[in-house]
Amino acid sequence: MSLRSVAQADVRTILGDAAFGAALSLTVTNPLGEEGTLNGWSNDIGLLIDPDTGVAVSGRYATCAFTFIDLTAAGVTGTPKGIADSSSLPWRVAFTNERGVTYLFKIVETQPDQTLGYIICTLEMFE
Repeated sequence: MSLRSVAQADVRTILGDAAFGAALSLTVTNPLGEEGTLNGWSNDIGLLIDPDTGVAVSGRYATCAFTFIDLTAAGVTGTPKGIADSSSLPWRVAFTNERGVTYLFKIVETQPDQTLGYIICTLEMFE
């Protein structure tokens, strides 16, 4: 097994292990309406630091990450991306936080890693 294969397997375990890791259930929906549930990571931070001043500011920064293999296995086709056209349906992600509150986000930016087979998505509230 090559080093790349080992790294890909490690990423899949880190992002998808709900039993012994920090993964949680994400529901991903593409613009066509294909919806799938898979394990991944997410964060939803409510306090940011202004990089120019170093001062804490109120804000919201949410991201999630999951593997392409798990996205495909969940039955969702395509590669997530931000869609700027407000008249089109965006890629969407929903997850429930530790307090039991479910949030629905749209994907506004992505950082796919084709080498290791995962994608990080920057999220924004979707209503």
